[in-house]
Amino acid sequence: MDRLLGALKSIWIRKWEIYQHVFDIPKLYLNREKELADVDLDICINSFGFSYSKNCWHPVTAFLNEIVAEPSLVFSEESVFYKFYEMYRPVDMLHLVKNYYPFVTFAPSVGINPWGGFSREAMRIGGEPLKETSWLCGPLDNDSIKLNIRRTTDLLHSISRYGYTPWFPTHSFVEGCFLEKENGDRRFVVIHGKHRAAVLSHLGFDNILARYAPESEKVIKESQVHQWYYVQKNLCSVEDALAYFNAYFELNGKERARKLGLLR
Repeated sequence: MDRLLGALKSIWIRKWEIYQHVFDIPKLYLNREKELADVDLDICINSFGFSYSKNCWHPVTAFLNEIVAEPSLVFSEESVFYKFYEMYRPVDMLHLVKNYYPFVTFAPSVGINPWGGFSREAMRIGGEPLKETSWLCGPLDNDSIKLNIRRTTDLLHSISRYGYTPWFPTHSFVEGCFLEKENGDRRFVVIHGKHRAAVLSHLGFDNILARYAPESEKVIKESQVHQWYYVQKNLCSVEDALAYFNAYFELNGKERARKLGLLR
């Protein structure tokens, strides 16, 4: 029953996303300079610092590269997908920074950053811990992994055939927000369309038209560190907050893939 309810919920969410996208298309087209941005995939990362750059490491792109070379591994428990969710199980967000900044003591729950999170609401209230079941890290049950694989391979076939078509009613934009250092360097954190971004990277795309996530600030700036939630509450030092921020510019996924034995 739980599995059936989960499947029905997933279908409902997808139908709502399609409806919302159809409703948004005119607004996006008329306000594309404010709503959309041309983004290099080389600066795209997920909220755990796994990069979508071809020269870096992300579990989905690694899986796609693997099954192209060895198709029999698609649903194999020996695949990088299964191993990633089995082995990558952070207990707090300190795992992002401890190898670069051993002095950091701020260790919030998984999914929380010094600024709160990647939505305006999360930045206002301090974020929320990652749900127990997430596609960002393990543990993930076998049925969820298989669903993840099916969605990823379906996207691969669709984009391989039709290309990246975010204006189509049944498709969607990769969405996210920028992190910006004082020197102007940027990273684009992919909030929605994580699998889509991975497929595009795998297929050799260099640049994509992305949407600023409607629920997020367009840019989270290093220069605003004193305004970040946990810094304002005196629960995180400026030094620790900047260590987390800088980690998104220093991490690329390879460092954890090597540590877990996933990088071949």
